[in-house]
Amino acid sequence: MLEVFRGSILLCGLSCIVWTDWNERRIPNRLLVCMLIPGAVTLLMEGTGLFWYAVLSLIIAGAVFFMIYMSFPGSMGAGDVKLAAVTGLYLGVRKTVCVFAMAFCLAAFVCAILICLKQMDVKQRVPFSPFLLAGIVVLMGAGV
Repeated sequence: MLEVFRGSILLCGLSCIVWTDWNERRIPNRLLVCMLIPGAVTLLMEGTGLFWYAVLSLIIAGAVFFMIYMSFPGSMGAGDVKLAAVTGLYLGVRKTVCVFAMAFCLAAFVCAILICLKQMDVKQRVPFSPFLLAGIVVLMGAGV
């Protein structure tokens, strides 16, 4: 029951983030906190072992994205790093890796098509959160 509730929070929160990221090209911290608190509380209700695994997943996902953020300036924003961390909390390490792999592949595919159609420039930035949402929907739809 709590897992379904957590999944709903993740999808609803990420939908709001996608809307804001698409329109304003930023991810507000308040939306991330609104996702983080109920996710952490429900994980803690399920047990401290699951909670600490989720915290470790948050740290790993955040650290990986922070390294990308620092290594390739302009490739992503700080909001994407924080969103990766929150996603890690909800999904755990393995599912987070799967979702991010799908999101990166989908983003690359869509951008390649838009560049070929001359609808987008190579240096143009695209919000990452819609692709992340798509990856999570695919993962949840597959029942993983």
